[in-house]
Amino acid sequence: MHLEGLVSFLRLICNELPQKHQGKRSPYYEYAIHWTVYGILAINSWFWSVIFHSRDVVLTERMDYCSAILVIGYSLIIAFLRTFHIKSEMAQVILVAPIILFLIIHMLYLNLFNFDYANIMICDQANGASFVTS
Repeated sequence: MHLEGLVSFLRLICNELPQKHQGKRSPYYEYAIHWTVYGILAINSWFWSVIFHSRDVVLTERMDYCSAILVIGYSLIIAFLRTFHIKSEMAQVILVAPIILFLIIHMLYLNLFNFDYANIMICDQANGASFVTS
């Protein structure tokens, strides 16, 4: 049953909703590339979470938390893009660049200076609250 759902989803993505605009008559979904990136980030996060919970060392802990931060941050980006119907590439870059910059600075701060669980939870809760309110 799960395999049929996966095959149906892949058929929809590959055949019925092309990622590039191919004319007036073909269906097109503007956010297909964003969902693809989100899926890759989610798989990466699940992978590092499994590794961290099976082998608890410093590297796997940091990779798990950084992957989770990326998934939450990218879900915020997708929420803003879809909520405000931003389809122009220039407007997407203007909105996405500060969020990505914050995520990178946050991860660098955690990995290079102070790996503080309270800091991680505060940022994740603020990110989640902004995700819910958008």
